[in-house]
Amino acid sequence: MTCKLDLDNLQPDDRNEFVFFATHDFIIYKNRNRLELASCEQEVLSGAVLPIDYRKYEVLDLGDALFFLFNGLEIVIMDKQGLLPIQFKLDPLKIGQAVTKIFPSSENGVIFGTKQADRIQFVNYDFMERNRIAQSAFWKVTMVTDCNVTSNILYAVLDNSIIVACDMSTGETIWTKFETAKINRGIFFHDNFVFYSCQGLLKKTDGKTTQVIRIPLISVHSLEHISGGKAYVTSNEGKNLCQYDLLTETLKWEIFSHYPILESLPAKGKPNDNLLLVRTTDYMGIVNISAGRAETHVRSSNISRIRETTDHILIHKSTGSTTLLSGTEDV
Repeated sequence: MTCKLDLDNLQPDDRNEFVFFATHDFIIYKNRNRLELASCEQEVLSGAVLPIDYRKYEVLDLGDALFFLFNGLEIVIMDKQGLLPIQFKLDPLKIGQAVTKIFPSSENGVIFGTKQADRIQFVNYDFMERNRIAQSAFWKVTMVTDCNVTSNILYAVLDNSIIVACDMSTGETIWTKFETAKINRGIFFHDNFVFYSCQGLLKKTDGKTTQVIRIPLISVHSLEHISGGKAYVTSNEGKNLCQYDLLTETLKWEIFSHYPILESLPAKGKPNDNLLLVRTTDYMGIVNISAGRAETHVRSSNISRIRETTDHILIHKSTGSTTLLSGTEDV
């Protein structure tokens, strides 16, 4: 799910309401205590009772429906054609409370991390049968720093110090690795290795051996993205964005900023440029990572999170309002 933006025709649409999902065909938004799906002609197609802590949510596009997980416990499945939504709660004793993003697994399955008291584990969950397909072992830690899933293999950083790899088809732990220094945000699987940043360095491991990648001139703060054999990292306490070529082992460019990058999302530009959207507290910057330049930014205070659909960017604010960026329809 990658949104394609026309940078020459960006028209931010500021909405007073909280928008959960938007496409060129429909929008899902908060209307009082309701979660409503409406067509672009503003015809309400369906709705559900809105969970109390609605701002803490994750969403997964299932194709013909949307899977929402609110506050780690309440699930709402909304059919895009307006059929009656399915709404239920996870069992906090059997499953726990979800604390990560959600990832697709099988046809009716999703993968996410859960927490119960001081235990973290990962679940492959069948949302139609409402039971576990597989569940990993648990770790006595306080949080999941970051996680990612590739071909049903989950890679996660726990408590900024432990990396685990689990086969979520069976729940088996493939390997575990411990770092004495703090592991920062960002974990990606590329070229049969897991990449992460630690002690100002970029590292890669297959669970058996770990290789250190020393990038000249910079100290790595976080790993934001990997694509096309290029790693995109931050430096200068997270303020600058850099491209490092993993094949030639060279630093290609560094874009300077005054504000730390708190979050990033990949997107597309025209004709087929690769973009990286970066969030700070007061603006969302758009960086053309194919060309190595900052293109533009959308200034807005109190940004709490950025999200994307197939053809929209959602900029959520702590005030409860949302700014929409409409993408092109020829994705």
